[in-house]
Amino acid sequence: MAAAPSNALPAGVTAAMVSAGDSLFNAPRSCNGCHGKGGVDGRNGPNLTTGKYEHVDGSYASIVHVITVGIPKDSIKHAEHRFPMRPQGGHDYSDEQIANLAAYVWTLGHHG
Repeated sequence: MAAAPSNALPAGVTAAMVSAGDSLFNAPRSCNGCHGKGGVDGRNGPNLTTGKYEHVDGSYASIVHVITVGIPKDSIKHAEHRFPMRPQGGHDYSDEQIANLAAYVWTLGHHG
């Protein structure tokens, strides 16, 4: 049996989740404030579109985890990124919103 293409959505992730996550990520004062619009090199976060990961293994589950718990300052690997990633990016997202954000972020690094 052939493996699924690398850009196939993870199990349980839908296009509607990706769309909702896009809206959350790119809203004012949200993830794009650090990661940039569309996840492309913001002022305090890495480019999320390269498919290269520093704090996760690229899996949907690892992205959910890092959004949920954040990244402490002493784990930030680039000096130009001066601030930690607060849990939930400093917001009070629901589990559904975190799942949607993770779905969108996953697609940024797994485009075909």
